[in-house]
Amino acid sequence: MRTRIRIHFGHCEACGALYSKGKAKARKFCGIACYGRYRSAVYRGAKHPNFKGRVSHAAGYVRIYRPGHALAARDGYVLEHRLVLDEAGFEIPDGHHVHHRNGVKSDNRIENLEVILASEHNAAHIRAAGQVTNQYGTWSLRR
Repeated sequence: MRTRIRIHFGHCEACGALYSKGKAKARKFCGIACYGRYRSAVYRGAKHPNFKGRVSHAAGYVRIYRPGHALAARDGYVLEHRLVLDEAGFEIPDGHHVHHRNGVKSDNRIENLEVILASEHNAAHIRAAGQVTNQYGTWSLRR
């Protein structure tokens, strides 16, 4: 007598496609791509088990997860230095930047932050670096 192998079918939780589960009844996704899409959607921000509320930005800034905030980006994160000034009642007008006086981008104390024009901000960083760098090259400042 031959043994029957029962094959189970199910609908993928990510895309809804019908797929063969094979012998594994517990499978929920049609493939690794759908599983990855599901994980990136479900384990994002505050829903991730390791989430502490703050993440480091690639440029060294600290970002806080505040979805729905007026300063939040599409992913729900706000740059902490802008949030600190906003909560302290300072307004950041268009064309202005927040400058870290000591140059440490993760030091977001109010006494270390100042709101200045974008052109002044750029000039301050050029003076501090002692050189100008743009798409055409790097030049030292004359002293």
